[in-house]
Amino acid sequence: MLRAERTESSVLSENSTQEISGKANVYQLHNGYPARLHSSPEFDPAPSKRLVLKIAESKEELEACFSVLHDAYVESGFMRPDPSGMRVTLYHALPSTTTLCAKYDGRVVGTVSLIRQNALGFPLQSIFDLSAVREKGGQIAEVSALAIHSKFRRTSGSILFPLLKLVCEYCETVVDVRHLVIAVNPRHIEIYESMLFFRRLTMTVVENYDFANGAAAVGATLDIWQAKEDFRQHYDSKPASSNLYAYFTQLKLPNIELPEHSAGNGDPVLTPELLDYFFNVRTRTFDNLSAHTKAILHAIYHSPEYREVLPSLSGRLARVHNNSRIMGERKRLLP
Repeated sequence: MLRAERTESSVLSENSTQEISGKANVYQLHNGYPARLHSSPEFDPAPSKRLVLKIAESKEELEACFSVLHDAYVESGFMRPDPSGMRVTLYHALPSTTTLCAKYDGRVVGTVSLIRQNALGFPLQSIFDLSAVREKGGQIAEVSALAIHSKFRRTSGSILFPLLKLVCEYCETVVDVRHLVIAVNPRHIEIYESMLFFRRLTMTVVENYDFANGAAAVGATLDIWQAKEDFRQHYDSKPASSNLYAYFTQLKLPNIELPEHSAGNGDPVLTPELLDYFFNVRTRTFDNLSAHTKAILHAIYHSPEYREVLPSLSGRLARVHNNSRIMGERKRLLP
């Protein structure tokens, strides 16, 4: 399994936390919730029509998302500056990962990624056990790579809360995800416990999380089905600007643009051209991968067009993969 990168494996990075508390700079999530509510959210239940929330699907949108993420991570000390000016990880190359974005006047101002179950596992699995979450049934997704443009971080959740609503609607209506998991810096865990009702995976704090550039991390999970009842009990009597129950379960935001019909696979957007551009040309993400990881990529992207841009296999793995491909083709052609 791949080692995880710092803030990538969280629902919110500290930037998103800054929108809530005015203190942080990148988003991360992972924990439970305390006995009583400590925070009262403030958001706009009718955001401006200039704000659009959608799947990042074009080269320009993806590049802008990775750039906003890079700048937020560098500012927060979660990564060193990359020559590309982007934060791109191998998980972004998977069809089971979806990058979502918030655009204001056509410009990307916020982003978050959802990493669904895949052959590489979840980033946070390198340090947290998800057995208890799996026992409950339902699909799991790790919320990761959440960041908001620096000019929009002190706007009372005007970008963060719509992004979180987009995540929930995408999970429920497009990919049928029940459980969200996150890894967050211990300084910010109380916000996610008290306001969003995340429950900790363990009370242990991991002191050195490689996926977060060696930062400390806490793991947490949110059962979307159970959260609806938690939100009803705590928020249903609140005014509209603080009622997260109504916001997440009843309110329809016309700003959200999601596919009307989906194959249930998240509607992957990475063409061979986009895969080559982001992982070979603009960054060197495909360099220095293990033979095992290369084989996994070839198993996922098995068409000739994709194989041309993937890191090449060598020796026995190349022969095994080629034989498997030939056998699959023979089965397809047999009457």
